[in-house]
Order: sequence, then C-alpha cells, then structure tokens
Amino acid sequence: MDAGDRHLFVQSIMTVITLGHEKMLAILQETNELSNEEARVELRGLGGIFSEVDLLGDADFMATLELAFLYECVKEKAPKEANTLIADLTALFGPVLAEKFYAAAANRVEKNMESGHPVVHHINQLTHQITSFVKNRPKSRHATFALPRHGKPVRQGVETKFVECPDCGVRKRCDASTKYFRCKCGKRPYPFQKPATA
Repeated sequence: MDAGDRHLFVQSIMTVITLGHEKMLAILQETNELSNEEARVELRGLGGIFSEVDLLGDADFMATLELAFLYECVKEKAPKEANTLIADLTALFGPVLAEKFYAAAANRVEKNMESGHPVVHHINQLTHQITSFVKNRPKSRHATFALPRHGKPVRQGVETKFVECPDCGVRKRCDASTKYFRCKCGKRPYPFQKPATA
C-alpha cells in the first residue's frame, strides 16, 4: 500500500469515528446503494486494513480517538448518547480491539490532564492536528473516503478450441458442451463421427 492509500484509509477510519458508525452506514447505503448488511461488511473491512500496532502508532488516528473520547466524556451527561464511541469502535474493529483503543485514548487523555495542560488547549491541539492531516493529503487523491474494494469476481470462461468442419473447412469455436456444429454443410452432431473404415 502506497503512502497515498494509507493516508486515505486512515482518514476514512477517522471519519467513521468522528461521524459515528450508524451515521456512516446510512451515508454508505445512500451513496453506494448498499444494503445495511453490505455496508456493515465494508466498514468492518475498513477496520481490518491496519494492525493494532499500526493504528496505535499513528499520531493522527490517536488524535481523532482522543478527541472522540473527550467528546464522549462531555456526552455522558446525556444518558441516551453515552458509550457510543465504544459501540462505534466495536462495530469497526471488533470488541477486543475496541476496548484496547478506548483504553489507549483514556490513558492519553489522563496523562495530558496529569501534566497540567488545560483540556481546551489540548482539544485545540488535537483539532489542529486532525485538520492539517486532512488538508495535507496527497494531491493526486480525489476521494475523501475509501473502502477496501475486493474487486468483482473474475469470471472464468469456458475452455474452447477452434474446430474445422472436415467437409467444407469452416472453423467454429467449440467447447465441451457443444452438441451441434452449424456450417455450410448444415447442422451436424458434434463431436464429428469419424468415418467407419472397412
């Protein structure tokens, strides 16, 4: 995967975390004409592109995770919306990685608070970092969101061969299921019967 693709996929994961899994599902269903289940599978595939180590080491991903965690802390006062981040992470990465990412974000926020930095200053830093990440994407990339495409299955053709009519010389493509051969001589059963030798 080249740097441009990596940047785009990390940005896509960040978008899902920022918007929320359910909202992203609705957008995918509408724009890509996917069913709910197909959209879920695509987003789950997006979560499987990078390893845990890759994402924990990615400063931009972690900045998004921290910002989402801080937003989650503010939302916990509204019980309806509490723990949406863990649900979004679970839908994207599965329960084990979701817990690890959630804990990593909590630890980073806790360390920042212990160092005495004001939360507002930290939020501004994170927002600036994420904004510069999005603005500095490779210029050759036009998309702002990408799903891992597995490609359409390649249809394997039927093995064929050219066969020549023994009487008139017309060549036709035939396969194992060909039953008749049509040519100037008319419609004849295929494969051709060898003339009986006496």
